[in-house]
Amino acid sequence: RSSRGDLFAQLELLHEIEEEGFTAAAGQRLGVDVRAARAVAQARDQMVPEADPVHEVPEEELVKTLLSGFPDRVCRRESETTATGVMASGRGFRLTMEDFENLGVLFLALDVRESGGADRTRALVRMACPIEEDWLDEVLPGSVRVDEAAEFVRDRGTVVVRRRRMFGAVVLEERLGGTPDPSVVLACFAAELRRDLWHYLGPNKELRGWLARLEWLRAQRPEEDLPGISEADIADAAASLCAGKSRLSDLRKAPVLSVLKQSLTQQQRASLSRGAPSAVGLPSGRRVRIDYTSGSEPFLAARMQEFFGMREVPRLAGGRVPLLLHLLAPNRRPIQITTDLASFWRDVYPVERLALRRRYPKHEWPEDPLVPRGK
Repeated sequence: RSSRGDLFAQLELLHEIEEEGFTAAAGQRLGVDVRAARAVAQARDQMVPEADPVHEVPEEELVKTLLSGFPDRVCRRESETTATGVMASGRGFRLTMEDFENLGVLFLALDVRESGGADRTRALVRMACPIEEDWLDEVLPGSVRVDEAAEFVRDRGTVVVRRRRMFGAVVLEERLGGTPDPSVVLACFAAELRRDLWHYLGPNKELRGWLARLEWLRAQRPEEDLPGISEADIADAAASLCAGKSRLSDLRKAPVLSVLKQSLTQQQRASLSRGAPSAVGLPSGRRVRIDYTSGSEPFLAARMQEFFGMREVPRLAGGRVPLLLHLLAPNRRPIQITTDLASFWRDVYPVERLALRRRYPKHEWPEDPLVPRGK
C-alpha cells in the first residue's frame, strides 16, 4: 500500500499494525515497514502523550496542523485533470501518487522528492492531502495577499488591471477589471510598442518610405549629419500620441510621421527633400513616387511614354547617384531598367520600337523619343 498517497490511508495502516502489536506477520500482510511504523507511533506518544487513538483524530485538525508546519508546500494544480502546477515556494511540481484526480486543485504536499532527467526542475509529490482555501488565513493569518497590477492584454489591445489573491507563488484567484491609472496605461503602451511596433502601426507606406529615404541619404551623404532613427525612437514617437487613447489599434491613424519629422531641424528636412526627394516630375506632367524600400537602389517606375522628352536620368544625393528607371510597357512590365537614358534612346529604343508598335498599336511610339509627349 506504500504507493498510495492518501494521508488517512497511511494513518489507518498505522492504527491496524499498532492494534496487532507491530508484529512481523502484520507488517507483511499489510505491506508496512514495522520498524518505521513503530518509530512513528513512538514519536506521536512523545509529542502528545494523551492523544486519542490515531483513527479518531479529526481529519481537519490534523491537516491544519500539517499546514502550519509546511506552508511552503501548499500546491495548486493547473486544473483538476493535470498532474503539474506550482508550490507556494515557487517551485514547479509533478504528482506521482495514484488517484491524484480526486485530490482537488489545492492541496498540501507531504512527501516531496527530487526528480531527475529532463523533469529535474520539478519536485515529485508522492503524498498529499487536500486543503480548503479558508484554512490558509485561519492557520497562517495574513499569509494571503492581494496583488494588483496593470498590464497590456494583446488580445484586447488595451491595458487592464489584473487582481490576484496569492499565497506565496500560488495564485488562488485571478480577475480582470478596474480602471488603470492613465500614466500606467501610457507606460504599458510604450513597452508594448517597443516589443512589436509594426503590428500596431500597420503597413504605413508613407512612414516606411520616409524612413527609407532618410536612411539611404545618411549612407550616401554622411556629411549632412542626418540623424539615425531606430525602432525604439519610432516607438517613443508613437507612444507620445497615446494620451487619451484606450486601444493601441487607434495608432494606425495617428500622425507618427509628423512627430518624427519634427525631430529633424529645418536644415535637415531641407537636405532630405533635396537629396532624396519623394517623387520626381516626368515630361508627361505627372509626379511619380520614388521607391526607396524595395531594394538597395531607389528606383522610379512608369510607362515609357511618360519619359518621352527626358534626355538624362534625374540624380539623387546632390548629384552623386543616378536614379534607376524602370521603363514599363503598357502591360506594366519593364522594357528596360537603366540609369543611362541617353544610351537607351540611342541604342535600344529604335530596335524595341518596332516590336512595341506591333504589340501595342494604340500607344504612341514616336521615332524621336526626345520630343515630349503631345508635341
